[in-house]
Amino acid sequence: MHKGLRYLWREGMFLTRTEAQYGLERLWALVAGDADWEGAPAIDIPAISLDAVVAMHGMPAGAMPWIKLMDILPSWVGLPLDTELLPALCAVAGREELRFDGRGAFPLDLAAATFLLLTRWEELHFPGEPDEHGRFRAAHSLSYRQGFLDRPVIDEWALVLRTWLEASVPRWKAHTRAFQICLTHDLDRPVRYGSPWYVLRGAFGELLARSHSALGAYRELRSGWRAWRDPENDPYVLETRSQMDFEERLGIRGAYYFMTARPGRFDRGYDLTVSPYDEIVAEVRERGHEVGWHPGYTAADSEEVFATEKQRMDNIFGGSRYGGRHHYLRWSAGNSWDQWQRHGLAYDSSVGWAENIGFRCDTCHPFPCFSLKQQVELDLLEQPLVIMDEALTRCVGLGEEFDDLCMAILRRAKSTNGMAVVLTHNSDYSPAVHKAIRGAIESILSCSC
Repeated sequence: MHKGLRYLWREGMFLTRTEAQYGLERLWALVAGDADWEGAPAIDIPAISLDAVVAMHGMPAGAMPWIKLMDILPSWVGLPLDTELLPALCAVAGREELRFDGRGAFPLDLAAATFLLLTRWEELHFPGEPDEHGRFRAAHSLSYRQGFLDRPVIDEWALVLRTWLEASVPRWKAHTRAFQICLTHDLDRPVRYGSPWYVLRGAFGELLARSHSALGAYRELRSGWRAWRDPENDPYVLETRSQMDFEERLGIRGAYYFMTARPGRFDRGYDLTVSPYDEIVAEVRERGHEVGWHPGYTAADSEEVFATEKQRMDNIFGGSRYGGRHHYLRWSAGNSWDQWQRHGLAYDSSVGWAENIGFRCDTCHPFPCFSLKQQVELDLLEQPLVIMDEALTRCVGLGEEFDDLCMAILRRAKSTNGMAVVLTHNSDYSPAVHKAIRGAIESILSCSC
C-alpha cells in the first residue's frame, strides 16, 4: 500500500517487491503530487504477469486496445485532455472488461506500466537494431508502434486515478506543481570560428558545397576572420546570447551544457579554461543561468573517458554535483543512470528521442531514477526531454508545421502540469525551427489552454 493506492502484488508476478514499491510510489507522485492521504487506500491496482508484459510488447502495431474515458471515469467528470481515448497499458482484463465504476480493481496495472515506461525496461530487454550512433530507435518502442509516442500517457492515466480519488473523498485534493518550461542548450560548439582553420574551412565550404560562389566564399572568409579576431561577432556566440535574452524576457533561466571532451570525430573539443570559452561560461553564470555538463561522444561507452571529462568539469565548475545531457543523446537503459550515479551527478536530461519529438518516458514530470541492474532507486533525477530542435526538423515529413507540432506537445505537458524540457542548439540550427519553438513557448505561456 502507498497512501491512496493499494497494489495487489504477489510473488511470481512481473514486478519484484522492490520494483512494485518504486512503480507505486512514482504513480502516486504523478496522481497526487506531494498531497498526503488519510485512511485506507481508495483504489486497488491489480498485478500483471511477466508473460502478459512480454505479450504486450509483442503486439502487432496498432493492436493495443484503447479505452474510452467515458467508460472509466465518473460520469460527471471531464478531464483537460485533447482525447477521448487512452491506451490500455498493462491490461489485466479482457478487452470487453476494460471498464471501471469505482468498484473492484482498476482494469490496468498502472504501477507496472509506470515502472516499465519510466525505466525504459523495453530498451534493455527488447533493444532491436540500434541506429548508427548505437541508440535505441523510436520506431522500436511500444509507444510508437501503438500510437502514443506524442502523449504523456502515464501522466494522463494519473489524471484518471486522481479523478476517482477526488470522487471517493471530496475533501481530498492533489497538490501538484504548476506547468513549467525548461529551456536547455547543448553547446557542442560555443563558437563557430575557433581558429583560422575554421575560417578557411567555412570559405571553402561556401565555394564547393553551398553557394558555389566566389563572392559567397569571400564574404564567408571576411565575416569568419572578423569573428575569429573578435568573438563578440561570432554567430554562435550571438545565438547563445539571443537564447538568454529570450529566456530572460519570459522570466525563465535556461540550462547551458558545456563539453570537456577532447577533439574527435563527433566532438569539436574545446578548452573551457581559455578565451573565449571561459568568458562565455562566465557570462552565462553572471546572467543567472545554469551551467551544466555535456559528456563527449565516447564517454557514453567508456568509464575512463567519462571519469576524465567529469573531473575536468569538476575543476571548472568548482564542485561535483550538477546536471547535464549525453552528447547525441547516447543514453542507454540499464547503464547510463548507474554511470551518472557513480560520479555524483544531480540529474540527467538525456531521455528523449533523437528522431522524433514526444515523450520517451511517457511522462513530462521529473522523477527519481531506478537502476534495473542494481534494483534500487538512485539519488539521481531524470528530467525527460520532449522537444529537440534537430528532431523537430526531422518531423516535417508528418505534414504538419513546426509550430503545430510544438504546440501539441506543450499543450499536453501543460494539461498534466508537467515540465516541458526543450533543447535548442546554438550551432548548426534552423532559424525557422527556433522561431517556431519560441513562438509556441510564448503562446503556451500566455494562453489558458
